[in-house]
Amino acid sequence: MNPFQTLLFALGGLAANKIRSLLTMLGVLIGVAAVILLLAVGNGSSAAVKASITSLGANSLTITSGTGNSSTSTATSTKPLTVSDATALADTTKAPDIKSVAPEVSTSGTAIYQGVSHSVSSIIGTYTGYFEATNSKVDKGDYFSNDDILNDRKVAVIGSTTATDLFGTVDPVGKTITIGSTPFKVVGVLATKGSTGLTSSDDVVVAPLTTVQNAFTGFGSLTQIVVEATSSSAITAATSEISTIMMNQHGITSATAADFQISSATSLLSTQASTNKTFTVLLGAVAAISLLVGGIGITNIMLVTVTERTVIMPASVWGSFGIAVAIGLFFGSYPANRAASLRPIEALRHE
Repeated sequence: MNPFQTLLFALGGLAANKIRSLLTMLGVLIGVAAVILLLAVGNGSSAAVKASITSLGANSLTITSGTGNSSTSTATSTKPLTVSDATALADTTKAPDIKSVAPEVSTSGTAIYQGVSHSVSSIIGTYTGYFEATNSKVDKGDYFSNDDILNDRKVAVIGSTTATDLFGTVDPVGKTITIGSTPFKVVGVLATKGSTGLTSSDDVVVAPLTTVQNAFTGFGSLTQIVVEATSSSAITAATSEISTIMMNQHGITSATAADFQISSATSLLSTQASTNKTFTVLLGAVAAISLLVGGIGITNIMLVTVTERTVIMPASVWGSFGIAVAIGLFFGSYPANRAASLRPIEALRHE
């Protein structure tokens, strides 16, 4: 049988069993669609998380206080982060691989503009280096300046979500919002960055460090210190320099006794890649099961079809033979018995 005849034979079989063929194709389509959809979800989630982490700043390093519950840490106490720590890190002679340093304090509060209120998730006080280190670009207006920090001016750069909720379609630049009892003049609006984890990077008010300290947090410890390395290839060297300077600042002689943590976008991406790989494998396994079920269904239908046409069962042969014998005996017994009751001479005479 040539390929053309095989194709015609297959099409004839499909046409003769429309419902069976439809269900078979449906099983395959569902299985394949499940594989494609679930793998796409895994890869899409990975890309979204990667973009969010990258938006934090490819060369940024974040210093926070504490040991992170590490089982290998021997720290007996934890000193808070201070502005003097940030000043020491900004010394280019001790840290040539650090481009900028931005001490940061943060809180939350309600901003009001002409009777419209909005609960801001993050009110950040920092230096100008914060914007470049965290890859925060201005969409409207401008950043505040070092002069604004030195003179404790009440100016702020707000996120896109904050701007939309407070001002709607009105341009926020030059307008004044009130947080608590402190007025802030909006000098710029940040470009949309999206959500990073549980918080939105777009629902934020960024103001000079001294202004936020005066109005809200006081002049105590810092929330964190954001450091920008000179390049992505200098992140490892910058991390080492940060560790050395911070240990000197806090009087620590052993790295295992460090009372601070240093994290980077690179480490976050590495962790995310590992997690996403496991997640994608899991989704792929679930999809593969769907495809396997569809394949088993196809195999079952094909085997039933083949069995119906070609496999001869011995029991059916013997059953058929037995039925034929029984029918012959049953229906042949009456005429045979009648013939046997006749006298031979009579039978021969009539013959």
